[in-house]
Amino acid sequence: MTTSKFRGDYIGYHILNANFPPEVVKLFTHHPKPSRELPYHLLLTRKRQDNERVMDLFNYGLKILRESGKYDEYLSEFRQDLYLLEDN
Repeated sequence: MTTSKFRGDYIGYHILNANFPPEVVKLFTHHPKPSRELPYHLLLTRKRQDNERVMDLFNYGLKILRESGKYDEYLSEFRQDLYLLEDN
């Protein structure tokens, strides 16, 4: 089974980017070693009979993203808040 870890610095940078201009955000940094990591979980409904297949497909896709470097690229973009939704 492939696991991912959620890092709290992503939340911190999201809050900074959402509330401060870039020149202020640049003043902040973080320690490269997380103080703690929380695992992600894939939740599947019990109503599906093919949950094992779905989980295998998910893990396979995650493995491909990691091996290709896309996983780290997406996390980097997330950390820069490139996926931040604008309020309408």
